[in-house]
Amino acid sequence: MSLTEDQRGVMVMGVTPGSGAARSGLMVGDRIVAVENTQVNRINQLRAIISGAPPDTTVLIELERQGTPFLLALP
Repeated sequence: MSLTEDQRGVMVMGVTPGSGAARSGLMVGDRIVAVENTQVNRINQLRAIISGAPPDTTVLIELERQGTPFLLALP
């Protein structure tokens, strides 16, 4: 997954085909605004929350896609 930081979240710039993010429906252009109910504005913040999740758990991602709010569950 390729990301860039933004004032209102972290913008998805790329998604690896076949990855958990791709299988969950994450798309290029999505803006991740929160992970596990914690607002994120920096890539390292996003990565810390995801990497801190216990193995084999699902991580809840709140995002905006073309201005519309979405929820995704990443395995």
